[in-house]
Amino acid sequence: MNRIRNILVIVDPTADEHTSLEKAELLAKRFDARVELYICDTKAARELRLRAQRARDPSQLLDVNLKPMLEGLAQPMRDKGIDVCTDVE
Repeated sequence: MNRIRNILVIVDPTADEHTSLEKAELLAKRFDARVELYICDTKAARELRLRAQRARDPSQLLDVNLKPMLEGLAQPMRDKGIDVCTDVE
């Protein structure tokens, strides 16, 4: 059986919780695998984020740079020795 080497986690930037990160962390530890956190930031996705943000706080500007958010999600796993890369497309 082939061993798991890479785990791709699609991150929803509009979500408050990212339960898939916990699962990815468990798998990465068990199989000594690398985790890639990924956001595909299309025009439609930005419009959805804008609507969600306006509903929460209309006075706040939309953060278009999602890399720092991904890095913040990755850091706790890195602190535990897991190899994590981040990518926003």
